[in-house]
Amino acid sequence: MELDFFLNPTYDSWPRRGETAYAISFNQPVEGAISQLARAAGLQILDHNIIYKVTDNVKEKLSAELPPLVTQRVLGEAELG
Repeated sequence: MELDFFLNPTYDSWPRRGETAYAISFNQPVEGAISQLARAAGLQILDHNIIYKVTDNVKEKLSAELPPLVTQRVLGEAELG
């Protein structure tokens, strides 16, 4: 997984097919033409106007890309002899 950011992206920097990619729009309208280009490129636009919703959404998306956390908890030990 790669984390990248850009302002005023060029379309050749958008993801290749099959990659999971998001663009974040904060407190700005997303033009219809940009939405159509993003949809055609497989890019999901996360559009928010409240900053904590942006951070919550980004955490959620990044966490979904991580492998599951596996933990072991020892409840007791015994020695047989």
